[in-house]
Amino acid sequence: MSNKIGRNDPCPCGSVKKYKKCCINSDKELEFAQPKSNKRENKTFEFIETNNSHPLLNLIIDLQMQPNNHGKNVRMEELATHIVTNLNSNPNGNLKLFKQHLDREFASNYMEDIPENLFSENIVFYGGNYTAFSGIYGYAVEIFKNLTETIFTQKNDLPDEFKNHVYSGVTLILELGKILSTKFDIEGNIEGAQGERKFDYSFNEIATSFSQDEIIQICKEHQINRDK
Repeated sequence: MSNKIGRNDPCPCGSVKKYKKCCINSDKELEFAQPKSNKRENKTFEFIETNNSHPLLNLIIDLQMQPNNHGKNVRMEELATHIVTNLNSNPNGNLKLFKQHLDREFASNYMEDIPENLFSENIVFYGGNYTAFSGIYGYAVEIFKNLTETIFTQKNDLPDEFKNHVYSGVTLILELGKILSTKFDIEGNIEGAQGERKFDYSFNEIATSFSQDEIIQICKEHQINRDK
């Protein structure tokens, strides 16, 4: 790539003028300066990339399960995404230090509005009562109810294989959510706290991962075909 300066290019001297109206007749040898990177240092992401993923992901899920953190989902989803795309089995990091990084670099997000929906709501599916977490999505529970009623209750020409797939996926997700809501003692309709934008860590950390055997057991109990 040529370093030759065009007449209409910005002058490399930094005057913001065009080269032809600034230093074109100067005896100085000018070259284009390399643009500076706008990427800011991110200690949080660096910590995620160099420390064991499992306890970090567990902490993010713990944060999501706290009503006081309702509405902070954009940040939590960004953090969870970065963790799962950088999975590793490195030594465990200092979670206290990780929280300090979060408070400095993830104290707020301009895309987060005060949530209008509840932190958790009750839904019924095939006779079972479940606690649902709609996150930042408005009317998520109503949409779920309308879709499942259309598929399973109203008369339609949808093939049974499709209905079985939907039933299996929905049931598995709801049963996993039921286990988590029981662990965190969350039930029914709960409003999230509003005001403080930083994460609330005032909770006892709870293991949120599921073993393969636990998932297999859920599939057996609800006749979910794991091969499809």
